[in-house]
Amino acid sequence: MNMHDGSAPRIKELGDLLKQTILGAEVVVEVHRKLGALLPVEDAAAYIGSHMGEGKIRVADRQFTSFLVVEVNGVATGWRKTDNPSAQGRPPTVSPGFQR
Repeated sequence: MNMHDGSAPRIKELGDLLKQTILGAEVVVEVHRKLGALLPVEDAAAYIGSHMGEGKIRVADRQFTSFLVVEVNGVATGWRKTDNPSAQGRPPTVSPGFQR
């Protein structure tokens, strides 16, 4: 989803995506290596919007099970670790013919 309309961040849509994706009450936001914050999920959209375009923004809940990424161009996507049942409690899969 594009979280920027070309003139301003789409804060409401970003907040909706955060609520759909993030399971916890707080999020860790990294704008770049020297800028980030631990925020309540309700405040994260405004913070992310104020820094959109400064870097690839990474967001996660405190348990690192829900994630959201906002690219420099404003495109965002989110996912949860539990969205992939094959990764839960089983060894990783290997492509046929892979040699260790």
